[in-house]
Amino acid sequence: MLCGGQAWMLKPDAEIPKPLLNFGDETLLEKQVSWLAKNGFTRVILALNKDLLGYLILKTDVYRKIKCLKTPEVTMSVEDSKLGTGGAIKKACQLVKNEIFYACNVDNLAFDSAPDKLLDEAATGIVMLLAKPTLSYGKVMVDGGYVKNFEEKPKLTFYVNAGHYAMTKTLVSKLFPDVGNFEKTVLPALAKRKALKGIEYHGTWINIDTFNDYLSALSLVQ
Repeated sequence: MLCGGQAWMLKPDAEIPKPLLNFGDETLLEKQVSWLAKNGFTRVILALNKDLLGYLILKTDVYRKIKCLKTPEVTMSVEDSKLGTGGAIKKACQLVKNEIFYACNVDNLAFDSAPDKLLDEAATGIVMLLAKPTLSYGKVMVDGGYVKNFEEKPKLTFYVNAGHYAMTKTLVSKLFPDVGNFEKTVLPALAKRKALKGIEYHGTWINIDTFNDYLSALSLVQ
């Protein structure tokens, strides 16, 4: 699980690292680990930088709680410097035991999705989860210069990258950069070769970038 990134988009409402956003009696990080456990994962690798690890250890009890878990077993891949999403996954791959593995961003919530569907399709490369985003604003319908109707935050018609993947260690070692963003380099290259699969997801998906996203996520898990 990719845990890098600060909650910059949430400031000044939130001044803590995004993985530690409060979700009742758990943090966002703990929620995602729990979701993976419910879906049968017995081992979770957290890709994070040393600053976040220090924050976990010194300022919260999250480190102690997740390290005490037996199911799933939580292991950490710690970056001394920022490696980007591609570099973070490549480094974490050194700790992955299976050839095919699941990867996700800590701030992309897709609790209705089934990771097994992605894993079953990833024997030769990368499979990504596709979601239709919800418009952040209400839609106004106009006819002849007059407002005809309103639709509150409709779901858009196109798909976006939902931040959940299944992939192989072999492909990561060959194509992923040591430092850099794999979404902007590896994925477009695979798409051009028709080597990138996508699975459509029609459940609730939230990408926590703003405070309103955070509020929507809170309502989802309460």
